[in-house]
Amino acid sequence: MSKTLTPSTAVTSRDNKGRKFLDKVAAIYDKRLLKEVEAQRINEADGLDDVIEAYIERHRYEVPPILKLVDRDIKIAGAKCFVAKDAFTRENGCYVWDSFKANFLDKVEENISDVTLAIHRLEKSSLDAQIRKELGPEREEITLTHFFNLLRKAGSWRKTLLACQRLREYRVHP
Repeated sequence: MSKTLTPSTAVTSRDNKGRKFLDKVAAIYDKRLLKEVEAQRINEADGLDDVIEAYIERHRYEVPPILKLVDRDIKIAGAKCFVAKDAFTRENGCYVWDSFKANFLDKVEENISDVTLAIHRLEKSSLDAQIRKELGPEREEITLTHFFNLLRKAGSWRKTLLACQRLREYRVHP
């Protein structure tokens, strides 16, 4: 939507934008190929007004992004075989929290190809679902192989551990 629009009179269902909304509704209605009794039931059912009101209220204002791009084009190596318990060790400078041990330490990943990652900073506290939606399904997760190699690439483990303390503020994705 253009940010250069000037305030004007309210848009109604008779205006182009209002008709576009009604056309979307009509297309969905038509697609369902309702029988007459089904159409009557839907037309008489309560609640549609509330659904439309909530939809319009939820989408009428521009929502600022919750993520800000920090870095992109970070080349990260893959691996033929990555064993988490062999990589995330004290010898490698890692301190592994109990929740990480329980959820990830037994993982083995095979034939992981190289990848290019980007890092975003979280601009405001948000639920995972909101963050994942903004990233998109193809960019919401990375492998442990890539995570480990990203930490190694970041520099010294000490620097990396300090960065990990702030990890809740950042999202890494392919």
